[in-house]
Amino acid sequence: MVDDKYKKPWHVLKIDIESALRPGLRLQQFYENSEFFGKGMGVWDFGKKTNYGLDRLFSDTWLGKMEDLGIPVNSSLLFYRKPHLIYPEAHIDVFSDKAIALYAINWVPDIDDDSEMVWYDIPAGIEGASKIIGNTKTPYVSWPLDQVEHYEFSRKCLGPIPTLVSTGTPHNVIVRERERWSISIRMRYHDGKVLNNWQEVVDFYQEFIFQE
Repeated sequence: MVDDKYKKPWHVLKIDIESALRPGLRLQQFYENSEFFGKGMGVWDFGKKTNYGLDRLFSDTWLGKMEDLGIPVNSSLLFYRKPHLIYPEAHIDVFSDKAIALYAINWVPDIDDDSEMVWYDIPAGIEGASKIIGNTKTPYVSWPLDQVEHYEFSRKCLGPIPTLVSTGTPHNVIVRERERWSISIRMRYHDGKVLNNWQEVVDFYQEFIFQE
């Protein structure tokens, strides 16, 4: 059990997402009209430098509210995984310039979500391999799951609750009976500054973290 707030790789946030998604949005359409159709998983990138603008996924009203909170949404990833799909690798997220993407704010719109996000404390001597997945051109550093799964130290079922998650810590997702659509918003800069580690991330979001 992880008690230290800086060691814990997730924190539930007090951020309203009720009006986050664009009215009338049907997530399934991204899957049906993409290169991923029939493959059981997919990932789509939303932002100023991608084929999809943020307004294709989120409502303008909600994006404005996030701006007012001091958490402007720079970009977002949308993930899909079919039931029972477990990707055979743990990974960390990396920006296109190879800087580690330390964190994201994630949620799964399904109120009956039964999947879990899992984190691994992999020893420094076990090196990962870089790769690029899908049309997002988003790079990852990954490790074969069968080599690292015994280093698991935390897991969390997210559901429709915004959660600050460490994407700079090796992680994976276990999908069970229900298909999984996951929204992952990314904020690299805060007042023009970059948060340099998970401790700085947790400190920055402290006022939004739900205290159990």
